[in-house]
Amino acid sequence: MPYQQETKKQKFIREINQTLAKLAERLYPDIAVIDGFYGMQGNGPVDGDPVNSQLAIASTDFLAADAVGAAVMGIDVQNIGYLCLASKAGLGEIDFRNIKILGNSIRDCMKPYRSHDTIEEQLKWR
Repeated sequence: MPYQQETKKQKFIREINQTLAKLAERLYPDIAVIDGFYGMQGNGPVDGDPVNSQLAIASTDFLAADAVGAAVMGIDVQNIGYLCLASKAGLGEIDFRNIKILGNSIRDCMKPYRSHDTIEEQLKWR
């Protein structure tokens, strides 16, 4: 396969994920609380559609909270750049085998969200 130069958009996507992971190293949160009573699917935040999820997530591990939030939305956590990078840096847990869920299970809460139209580009963070 011939070498393909990275586009400006691909570079931005990669760099924003790296920046969010680096920011987490500096601002390491002690607790994460996700208000998921209403979410946004599709082309949010401007052209998205609200989703009535009626859910709250809290954890002393901010990566675990985000991973659970993604899973509830039907998103594979391995596709989320900043979560994978922050986890590799040892900032928290995204492996569900190591996350203890209290209350309702992910399966019971799952409400798959429609992705943004540019999802394929956003997945090129690697």
